[in-house]
Amino acid sequence: MDIRPDGFGKELKHVKIFLLGSFSQILEEDFLEEALERTNQLLKKLPEDAVVIMEDGCYVKKKFRQRVHQALAHRIDVLSMNEDELAEFVGEKVDVLNRQQVAEAVETAYKEVQVKTMVVHSSAWALAVGTQAKNLQEALECGVALAGTRFRKGRWHYKSGI
Repeated sequence: MDIRPDGFGKELKHVKIFLLGSFSQILEEDFLEEALERTNQLLKKLPEDAVVIMEDGCYVKKKFRQRVHQALAHRIDVLSMNEDELAEFVGEKVDVLNRQQVAEAVETAYKEVQVKTMVVHSSAWALAVGTQAKNLQEALECGVALAGTRFRKGRWHYKSGI
């Protein structure tokens, strides 16, 4: 999405939650730097109490991940990633049913990204660590219930509504 602080930015003064994503798909360093600069300009237009959530990703250009985190961590309230993104971050597969492996991987990632709160979601659970973790408990429970229902009931069908 082409982000223009002068146009879209005017709409941000009343935003309560702002979701960032798709930096993982950028392939050119110059374009990444420009996107980060424009994003930071937009983030300055948000109200002080707006919550900024960034959905991480499995970066096509692996070295870009650290640059994105470095450039945006000062304003990201919640960094969210799935188990594949966590495994890529720590450099090894994480058994999502092994509490010790999960705890070590999450601790490593959280210390490195230096955001206020980090969410990790898997096929089996969701967790939050950081300053706002407690405030996310209900949202994580609802997300797990929704994901479980989707797996149990299958894909949504537009004709039946289920």
